[in-house]
Amino acid sequence: MMKRLIYILAILFVFVSCRSKDNALVGAYGHPSQITPEIQKLFIQAMKGDMRFTPKKVRMQIVAGTNYEFLCMDTDKNPHTVVVFNPLPGRGGPRVVSIDGRPVSDGTFRFIVYYENETAKEHLSSLARERGDEIYHQYVNYRAVAIKVSSCATKDEARAFYSGVEGVHRVVEEGMMELQ
Repeated sequence: MMKRLIYILAILFVFVSCRSKDNALVGAYGHPSQITPEIQKLFIQAMKGDMRFTPKKVRMQIVAGTNYEFLCMDTDKNPHTVVVFNPLPGRGGPRVVSIDGRPVSDGTFRFIVYYENETAKEHLSSLARERGDEIYHQYVNYRAVAIKVSSCATKDEARAFYSGVEGVHRVVEEGMMELQ
C-alpha cells in the first residue's frame, strides 16, 4: 500500500513539475486558450504582414522554444490551423512552420560548412556577411560554422557557392549526415 502511494505521489510530482508558467504541459500541446495581446503580436510578426488569417484560439507546446498552434479563420470564415515556432532567446524570431498541416519554408537553406583554418573562417564569414547570409552557430569542437543561406535560389546553388570558397573542404546540409 505504501509503495503504491509513493508511486502515485511521484507521478503527480512529475506531472505538476512538467508544466510551464503558462500551464502548458512540456512536450505536449495544452488546452486552447484566448489570444493575448503578446501572442497576437507574435502571430503578426511570424506572418510578416500576411493577414489572411485571424487567430481565434491558441494551444502551446513547450519544446526547445514554443510551438503555438493557432486556430484561425480566413476572410471567408473557413477554419485553418497555423503553427508558429518561437525559438529560445538568441536563436531567431518566430516563424510559421505549417499551415493546415503543410510545412512552410522560409526560403532559406541551412548548411554546416567545414573549413581548414582561422584564415578560411574569416574569409568565409566575410563572404557570408557580404551576401546577406547568416552564420548562426560557431562549433567549438570542430572547424565548422552553421550558415543560414538566403542569397541563393536553390540548395544546389548554395552548396556549390560555399564549396568553392577557398579553405572550405566540406558543405553538408543541416540535419543530413554524410558518411565518408
